[in-house]
Formats: sequence, C-alpha cells, structure tokens
Amino acid sequence: MLNYWSRLYRKYPNKTIRQIVIYLCETKSSLVQQTQFQEQNTSHSFQVVRLWEQPTSSFQKTLGLLPLAILTNTKNPTETLRNVAQTISSIEDRNLKSSLSIHTYILAGLRLRGNIIKEILRSDIMEESSTYRLLRRQAIEEGLAEGRRQGLTEGIAQGIAEGMAQGIAEGIERGKLQTARNMLRKGMAPALIAEVTGLSLPQIEDLSKD
Repeated sequence: MLNYWSRLYRKYPNKTIRQIVIYLCETKSSLVQQTQFQEQNTSHSFQVVRLWEQPTSSFQKTLGLLPLAILTNTKNPTETLRNVAQTISSIEDRNLKSSLSIHTYILAGLRLRGNIIKEILRSDIMEESSTYRLLRRQAIEEGLAEGRRQGLTEGIAQGIAEGMAQGIAEGIERGKLQTARNMLRKGMAPALIAEVTGLSLPQIEDLSKD
C-alpha cells in the first residue's frame, strides 16, 4: 500500500490519496485487521473494508454495488441473490443489465454453488456482456491450446504404432472436451457450448455430471 501511495503521489502530487483495501471473503488471517504499516521511521495508514461485516441493505440501494451484496453480512445469501437478480431484471438499459448480471454471477461463485446461481440469474442477459464474451473467448482459447499440446505430444508418442494423424485427431477431440469443461466451469449454457465446440448435448451433459 505504501508503494502504491508513493507511485500515485509522484504522478498526482496535488491530489488527496485515499486508500481502501476491500476483502471479499471471510478469512482467519490477521492481515484483514491490519490498517497500518510501521517500520523504523516510516508509518503508513489505510482503510480496510471487510465485506462480510457490511450491512446488505447498503449494497442493495446502489446499482454499482449490487454484485457485491452477496458477499455482505447476509444470513440468507440465496435470497439475497434473488433480490439482486430481481433488481437487475427491472433495469431498462440492457448493457448495464448484462454487465451487472455477469459480475454478480462471478462474485456469487465465491459464496454459492454454480447450479443455484444459474437457476437464479438469466443466462441470456449475461451473454450480452462484454465480460461474458471475454471469458467465453478465453475458455475457448485455453481449451484449444491445451488440445493442441496434448494432440502433438500424444501424436508423436503414438505415431510409430498408430500414426501421427490419429494422435493429432484425438488431441483435437480432447481440446473440444477441455474447451467444453472450461465453458461449463464459467457457467455457460450447454446449447451455446455445443454450438461453439461441435460436441453433442449428451456429451456436454456427461461432462457437467463429471
């Protein structure tokens, strides 16, 4: 925090710098209580916000804070997520609605199981978010890259006995499966995964069970 402060001060010497550390998930680490750095003649202070101690109602009143409401001091996180989803559904601006939906989806994963989140949040709205599209593209790229690596490695190893072509083909198939797994982990709809990877819905359903 001191390093960040120094860099900001050099760039904006006439600005007041207010530093706040926000902890998302409850932890037993003593660091969440630390608000000051003290070493020899150097002393630096900053604020700390522990989300799990904050009142949920305060986060439900402001649209920009809605995705964080699930991580606040709520006794019923599932019901809190339902309330957040209901508020988001009433927003007329579709870009804002999709953006809040995907960020709520991501943060809710720190506290609730994926099947509960998918049941509450609308996937069709999230798919309009640029963040969602970025995550989907990353999942596809990671899966394809891993598939190529596996395909080439196993293709060379099996090339003597079975031919390199067969090994690469199997690697590509594994790449499709890995891409599907990555997309499932990110909560994407099975129909969309089938369209992107070329796998059948039964194959994707089997992967989701695993």
